[in-house]
Amino acid sequence: MIAKTWWLAVLCGAALAFPAMAQQGGGAPDEIPQQAPPETETKEPAAATEPPPKKKSNLEDPPLHRWGGWTISVAAWSPTIIGGNPAISATQTPSGYFTPVNISTDADLRESWLVAYHLPDDLGSIVGHYDSMNDQDSRFVSTPGDFRYLETLAFPAFRGGFDDGFADAVGAQNMNKTREVRLEYSNVAWSAKHSRATWGAGVRNVDHNEQMQVWYHGLVPNLPSTIPPIIDPAIDPRQFNPRSDTVFIQSDYSGTGAGVSLDVEFTLHPRFSVISGLSLGLIRGKVSTTYKSINWFYQSAVDGHYIGRQELFDTLQFGPQHCDIDHPLCIDAISQEDVFNGYYAPDVSQASQTFDAYVGFQSMVWRGLRVFATFREMYYQNVGASAIPTTDFVISTETKSVGYEGYLLGVSWRF
Repeated sequence: MIAKTWWLAVLCGAALAFPAMAQQGGGAPDEIPQQAPPETETKEPAAATEPPPKKKSNLEDPPLHRWGGWTISVAAWSPTIIGGNPAISATQTPSGYFTPVNISTDADLRESWLVAYHLPDDLGSIVGHYDSMNDQDSRFVSTPGDFRYLETLAFPAFRGGFDDGFADAVGAQNMNKTREVRLEYSNVAWSAKHSRATWGAGVRNVDHNEQMQVWYHGLVPNLPSTIPPIIDPAIDPRQFNPRSDTVFIQSDYSGTGAGVSLDVEFTLHPRFSVISGLSLGLIRGKVSTTYKSINWFYQSAVDGHYIGRQELFDTLQFGPQHCDIDHPLCIDAISQEDVFNGYYAPDVSQASQTFDAYVGFQSMVWRGLRVFATFREMYYQNVGASAIPTTDFVISTETKSVGYEGYLLGVSWRF
């Protein structure tokens, strides 16, 4: 019984162990799981690299600093004065008409300055401008012995070599000074590919001074010749020649006002452009006028009576040299006395206008450095006055204007 039970256990164990062994060694092999294909690396496209910054051209203005920038400009020109050559005399033509004798003009070399401070962030510019014109002229004309020049500026009484209003020579010196200072705020009016404009507005001050002195001579008065037995040889006959009448005229103006400006640039080439501008101003100021005249006449030193031309000639020709009771007028008694007449009008209120225009060419030489050449014309209206007596009780007054024009050459630098 025990044996049967043991074999039964062996058979049952074999029956259980056989399928496990068959599963490990024999039978159909298990399916191999398929491996997933390797993932291919997808390369992201590289980010587009920015091109290097464009190099600043040498024909452009440098960029402004954090604090802004500056422009300095200086130019030179020889302005010809317009309306500053007054008539100093008049001479009669064969047809009977009088033609004026004017002072000649001569251009002097002058400078024009501009300084601009450019605000940061393109907020505009503060511009200062200074101009100074100084014109000094002189003239001398003569026809010795021929008294043909009318003393137009001298006081009416006793003018002329022999108090007839004429001289045989005229000399004069004239001075005109004009100074203008502008302080403006400026900004861009428009900016396009081939054009750019800036406008400006601000205050300005104008000073104008005129001064003229004129001499009317009697160089060869044609006095009668003296006879030595009658005239003491110690007496110089030239002491009887008529003394020169003189005239002094002065005008001083100073005023302050407001003005506007517009400057335009047309670019034709990176190096070359056409420039033009216009500036207008309204000024309110005061003018002071001075007139002085000294005329000479012949007079008797004995009794003080006036000696006319004919009486002078007769006395010099026939004497006597010494005076006595019978001869109250003699050569020794001939003297010359002066008559002074003056007029002064201070601080007369007067309004004036200023005009300034230019056109020309400009070339960029280097970064921020330019040279320019322009034709410029400036005009100052009502910046002076003259007052000339015509009779004992009448004063002829008139306002005066002056202008300047010429070619200007300069250089400017922005930094």
